[in-house]
Amino acid sequence: MRLQSFLGLYIFALLYELALSYDALRRRNTIQLVGLCICNQGLFAFGILQMREIKDTIATLANKDLSDRLQDLYKIELILVPVLLGVGTLCMSFFTWKLRGEFSWSIYKNISADLQMKRRYFVYQVYIALLKFDFFFVFGSQLQILLVVFQAQDFDFIINASVIPITILTLVLSAQFCKPVSALLMVITVINSVMCIMNFNKGLKNHVFTPKKRKTSVSLELQPQETPTRFLLN
Repeated sequence: MRLQSFLGLYIFALLYELALSYDALRRRNTIQLVGLCICNQGLFAFGILQMREIKDTIATLANKDLSDRLQDLYKIELILVPVLLGVGTLCMSFFTWKLRGEFSWSIYKNISADLQMKRRYFVYQVYIALLKFDFFFVFGSQLQILLVVFQAQDFDFIINASVIPITILTLVLSAQFCKPVSALLMVITVINSVMCIMNFNKGLKNHVFTPKKRKTSVSLELQPQETPTRFLLN
């Protein structure tokens, strides 16, 4: 199950990058192309790590002959995946550097030479690009958690399953609220963020962690306290 989830997430990442590449070219977003180059480097490193992971998983098969045959059968494919990704990352970085001038000229024609407006548009591009990348990382992490706690009747499974549509809706609304310049909705978001910051270091941390992590944190906090420990020993 772990190997299937890793490979499934890997395929989804490549398909999602393909969609983001088309979107970046259509919107002439250089920041998004740079982010895709960085993500490609991460997938390249992940592909190298997966070679060892897949070999170890195949080696755990009960049938030794089947294990050896599978390793010999997919040995070349496992090597080709990171090699092709590495070559693709280099080509994509070169093309991004070439397209930067073309996209800058297109933005100059639409926004003119107003430096402040160009700076505002740059911040908007960064914001939208981060939202698009957040979707993959949030969806991927939640999917991994769901595969770990794969029990439909489990309360943790229900909570993590409900987080995915709520998070996607939040990302979509964040992008939609920014386009019509809705000051009220953005102010509400900022106020909520400030309220969360004001709750820092006030004891809320122990209540938002999962029970397992809470026990670990409590045990670590009780270690330096010598008086309660002596009382328990007596």
